[in-house]
Amino acid sequence: MKLTGSVIIVTWNRPDYIRRCLTQLRAQEPKPDQIVVVDASPDDRTRKIVEEFPGVHYLFNEQGRGNTPHSRNVGILASAGDVLIFLDDDAFAHPDWFKNLMAAYGDDPGVGGVVARILNNQPGEETEGVEDIGRMRRDGVRLGHFAADPGRIIEVDHMLGACMSFRREAVARVGGFHGDYPGTNACDDSDMCLRVRIAGYRLLFTPHAVVDHVTAPRAAGKRSDLQSVFWHWCNNYIMLLRLYGFRPIFWSYLGYSIKHTLVSFARKIGGAFALLAVNIAGPLAGVLRGLRFLLSERGDPRRRDAIGQAITRYLEVQGEEQRTPTGNEAAP
Repeated sequence: MKLTGSVIIVTWNRPDYIRRCLTQLRAQEPKPDQIVVVDASPDDRTRKIVEEFPGVHYLFNEQGRGNTPHSRNVGILASAGDVLIFLDDDAFAHPDWFKNLMAAYGDDPGVGGVVARILNNQPGEETEGVEDIGRMRRDGVRLGHFAADPGRIIEVDHMLGACMSFRREAVARVGGFHGDYPGTNACDDSDMCLRVRIAGYRLLFTPHAVVDHVTAPRAAGKRSDLQSVFWHWCNNYIMLLRLYGFRPIFWSYLGYSIKHTLVSFARKIGGAFALLAVNIAGPLAGVLRGLRFLLSERGDPRRRDAIGQAITRYLEVQGEEQRTPTGNEAAP
């Protein structure tokens, strides 16, 4: 039986991205069976743009920014497809994306989710980490590399929220997304993927369905700022304890995070000490060397060493020769 697919796009204050995202979806052949936009924007610009695309279902998340899991659940409650596809508003589908994503499910009811190849327009991304796509290490660290191309569909441990999909039955079994990951909502997508696997389903990565992920500005700040780093660590620990308790993976992740923190701190402290050292040592070396020259040259602008004297003699001789008339010149 042919599977149907519902594309659920959650957005906040990115009307231009929504227009491009929907334009790319409308260009698909075959087209998605359903498109749902869940908007949490503070104004109606996104709603007006969605109205330009007949048939697209618009929903509003009254909780506003920073509630991506809730927006995804709102979309689930309005979905009709056999497969629920969660697409970021800044992920733009290539031609045949929908067809190839759906084809990866095949006739295997054990496939609970499929993630697309997600390009970031970075040099070498097609080969970097190709052996580690979507892998979760024993220490709990999740590897990405979803832009790599292994040339075939492969099984993965987790998926990336920018373009992930789940079989409807799998979502029903786990009850949708956990909406209680605080701050930046980090880990809500990984949590969903791991729960689907714990429920007995397999997750696949298909390099044949491709999106361009342009990574629009985030509502919750940059991924590298202190706030995001805090919520990254906090939510990772929440997720691991919630899903695995105090099993070895938790303690391995604890060891990893301590090591990572100490190494990062040492690098920053080392860099700070190095900067301090060169800012002190540079002037000190200059003063000492300058004093040596001051004592030996006493401010005399002339170079007194052998090379300086040779240059002076050469230039003086040349100048004298140019000023002395030769015998072939006529007398005045």
